[in-house]
Amino acid sequence: MLIRKEWKENELTLEKIKIKIMSCNTLTEILKDCNNNLGGITELYLTDIADLDTITIINNLVTDLTLGGTVSFTKYEFIKNSATYEANGKVDRTGIIEFDHSISFKLAKRNAVLFTEAFKLIEGNRSLIALVKTRNDSYMLVGYEFGLVVTGIKGGSNATIGAGPTLDIAMKGKQKKSELQVDNTIAEGLI
Repeated sequence: MLIRKEWKENELTLEKIKIKIMSCNTLTEILKDCNNNLGGITELYLTDIADLDTITIINNLVTDLTLGGTVSFTKYEFIKNSATYEANGKVDRTGIIEFDHSISFKLAKRNAVLFTEAFKLIEGNRSLIALVKTRNDSYMLVGYEFGLVVTGIKGGSNATIGAGPTLDIAMKGKQKKSELQVDNTIAEGLI
């Protein structure tokens, strides 16, 4: 409910105004899925957003995706159970929807080769897209609109003797939509 204020000489009038906002889409029923729903990421693949050649999206499902030339996604093998992905949607006062996306993962055995590869992710403020495989064996495409950028690289030794030194990498990006699910056949053809 919106309240409009009107000022008259030495008098304030408050008038209640009702505003009805109609949605463009009709709500449909969402049924409970009886399958297990597991959290986490099992695989992560990255490439430059400039490598994205064509993408076909039908009802938030990527049914075709091609990369330019001989480019492919690069696999990043991280420590088991150390990778996360989040998409946080928000709507501003004007009704514009925006999603903040973040991916973080931990690489093992910190050394010169690993540092060289990790720092390639940030050279030139590189804009990336990610193909993420979830524990539910589905693939998600993240960063396809404006890209993801590495916002942090942190390394150090662990206090636990058996853990060894690690390198933590964090990426963030914004999109007008949430991540897209990628048809498994399409995703597996790209990796």
